[in-house]
Amino acid sequence: MPQNLSERPDFFARHRALLEQAVAATASRGHWTPYPESPSTSAYGEDAAKAGEAAFHERLGAPFELPGHPASGPRRAAGPDARAGAAAEILARPNAASFDRARRAAHHRPGLVRAFQAGGRSTRECTCRRTSPAASS
Repeated sequence: MPQNLSERPDFFARHRALLEQAVAATASRGHWTPYPESPSTSAYGEDAAKAGEAAFHERLGAPFELPGHPASGPRRAAGPDARAGAAAEILARPNAASFDRARRAAHHRPGLVRAFQAGGRSTRECTCRRTSPAASS
């Protein structure tokens, strides 16, 4: 992982549209989520379930690593845009692995749809609670 801030990915730019939609949803006080709970092919694509199952089987018995973890390296120099972008990335990465997580959760919960909901949304909610300022007060 690059230690120089100029070599790091610009998560704010990557997630700008998502962050703008979140701000608009906050202003309208309506319901909005960029990550649907349903394991629908219309939301996640035709190959997402097969790719998630393959990723699950690939990880069985392997060591757990966090390559490219966005929290590594110096963070004090990061401004509000970099921090907002990193927060969006923290939510996007687990969502991208929702089907993999669903397969893992299915070992503990009955049914793939329920496991998808528990392994995806619940993980994001826990991530938000652990990383939000209110959670630390």
